[in-house]
Amino acid sequence: MTDAAGGAATPPIFEATDYRGIVRPKLRELRDARPRGAVSRLAKHVRCHPTFFSQVLAGKANFSVEQALAFCDFVGMRKDEKTFFLDILQRDRASDARTRSFYEERLAQQRSDHAELSTRWRDAKPLDDVQQRRYFQSWLSQAVHMLCRLPGPHSAPTIALQLGVSIPAAKQEIAQLVELGLVTQTGDFIHTDDRFLHLASDSPIVRNFHATWRIKLAALMSEEPTGAAFHYSAATTLSRAAIRDLRTLIKEHLDGYKKLIEGSVDEELYLIAIDFCPLTKGGSDQALA
Repeated sequence: MTDAAGGAATPPIFEATDYRGIVRPKLRELRDARPRGAVSRLAKHVRCHPTFFSQVLAGKANFSVEQALAFCDFVGMRKDEKTFFLDILQRDRASDARTRSFYEERLAQQRSDHAELSTRWRDAKPLDDVQQRRYFQSWLSQAVHMLCRLPGPHSAPTIALQLGVSIPAAKQEIAQLVELGLVTQTGDFIHTDDRFLHLASDSPIVRNFHATWRIKLAALMSEEPTGAAFHYSAATTLSRAAIRDLRTLIKEHLDGYKKLIEGSVDEELYLIAIDFCPLTKGGSDQALA
């Protein structure tokens, strides 16, 4: 697996043997995903000079707990990853064997818990046709699933608040996602893996899939603050050659979008909706001939 820049993917946090082994690839990931001023923005968030990170990686300085928390938030760690990072930092900073042993036991338990969860994800079967219908029939199922990729914690009340739905509706979607094997629930908190689900363009439910998001988009456009999004709509006339060229450009744009998000950290939940279609009967057949 490679990241968007073509390098090695960031190693799993729970495989790190020291906290610098987490900081180093996260810094590389930031530079690859957002190369201009990424480290400077991180330094401002952590409240340190950009050279401080080089000192940390060289073993000449250590994060404070406050800096560690700020670092975790900036790079988009989940709650379980953040806990692991803070514990491995405390172990590495410990000055006596008893303290190091205490944190090492905590780290061992967290690695074990994560390995068990990863096995459950790995053994999960692809969705069948019936399950796909259940997942793609509503924008809410997908929104809840993707929201749980962001830094948490996530629970029915927090999900309901963020998506503007009722708590019972959030609970219903969570229960369905648990049944589908797309999220797991520990107590009140919800966790998910990095899986994206793709619906083929020739699927019998693809029209409903697009329609449910366009309905949601219409509602969002009446609620969102000015400047929060970009929308462009226009009815236009153009040549059939231009239609073919535009279709090619849009497909290339989508390929670039996919590469971009593969290398980015999970910080915000956004909707992407792109439409380019004929307004007259038969227009698409002639344009593509």
